Amino acid sequence: MLWEDERYVRLYTRDTAEWACWCWQAKALFPLLLRKLDRSGVLATRLGARGIAALTGLPLEVVEPGIKDLLGDGCITEHQLGYCAPNFLAAQEALSSGAKRQRESRERRRLGLSQTSVSKSTYGHEECDKVTGNVTPSQVVTPSLAVPIRSEPCLTETEIVGGDLLAQGPISIMGKRKPGHATQDEREKASRILSKLSERNGIKYQGGAVHVQLIASQLRSGVTEGEMRAIVAMQAEKWGRDPMMLGYLRPETLFGPRAIAKYLDEARTRYAEQIQAVDQPAQPMLQVAR
Repeated sequence: MLWEDERYVRLYTRDTAEWACWCWQAKALFPLLLRKLDRSGVLATRLGARGIAALTGLPLEVVEPGIKDLLGDGCITEHQLGYCAPNFLAAQEALSSGAKRQRESRERRRLGLSQTSVSKSTYGHEECDKVTGNVTPSQVVTPSLAVPIRSEPCLTETEIVGGDLLAQGPISIMGKRKPGHATQDEREKASRILSKLSERNGIKYQGGAVHVQLIASQLRSGVTEGEMRAIVAMQAEKWGRDPMMLGYLRPETLFGPRAIAKYLDEARTRYAEQIQAVDQPAQPMLQVAR
């Protein structure tokens, strides 16, 4: 198996009071259920417990009390496509805090369990001092396994969110991000684009920072407001009538760098007039005094 090509999900190990109160069937079902969710945290099945049993390979008599307990707890909710884990994206995208990474690094060094040591001179970047705590060339630190490590000294204007690259300002090698801010004009355009998307998928977007910065990054790269609105219209025509695909009609799957490249040329061709109407609205004619 090529690990780097395989998709995985996180399974947290803390036993909360809620977890302890679940029936054993729920505890057995939940980890297997996580593996079957798509990247948005949705499990598409119209067959209820029978569909979950078929997908997870568990007996129906285990799934029925298990899913009932999970629904009662709220960690799994019913969805128009089947079932949804409301906190799935937040759990998968969360980064370890700086203090936690440093504690883990010190513990690994103390136990001598490190398999990969990275010296300051390897990266040659001043932010390594800030993250690891004044590392000298003779000292080594072990990066947290919870934070993706890249070979570049510093990733600029990108952040990994749900498998897509998202413009958010510079990111250091240890996962710390310098804040990026959308301009007032970019926020207004993002609000209009999200409003058009809300009309298509029925989700009321609140203009969260992640979505605003995602759209702002495309505006800065040269994609216009009209072009993004055209992509919304085009994909809504394709996916809007298919309940299985409607869940993919969201900012991340439309405006992520990899996604938008698939749709932009077609949208420009099919909606040229509409794009021009948005990006170059007709100017009122000025009356010339005689």
